[in-house]
Amino acid sequence: MITSQIDQSIGQLLLDIVLPIELSNRNDGQGHSFWRKVAKKKVFSKQLSFYKRQPFPIGTFVAVTRILGKRQQLWDYSSGLRGSWKQLEDALVDAGWWYDDGPEYITGIIFRQDASQRDNGPAIRIQIWQ
Repeated sequence: MITSQIDQSIGQLLLDIVLPIELSNRNDGQGHSFWRKVAKKKVFSKQLSFYKRQPFPIGTFVAVTRILGKRQQLWDYSSGLRGSWKQLEDALVDAGWWYDDGPEYITGIIFRQDASQRDNGPAIRIQIWQ
């Protein structure tokens, strides 16, 4: 339902991909340690080495869907984008998905969760609209 609402209000779906990547919500906080963020971004960059692409030439709207794996629980929705998503987003920029992660290129983001595909998780589905 939400996908069709986004299609109607935003525009054309440009990319719909499921990546075998597990997000963490870092409910304990990200802390002030720079090394923790850099280490996670390096892991994501390595995982994304097969997903390099040309940057979108226009501003895009992103839907991030966390696909739960076995024995994983739903998070509070306010925790969805606070954890390791930022490091994944930075790694996607490095892989060429966007020129930058600023509001000129990523005009909005929503976070969702899917507990109905546990055999396919943990993973993340990224949908990008014009």
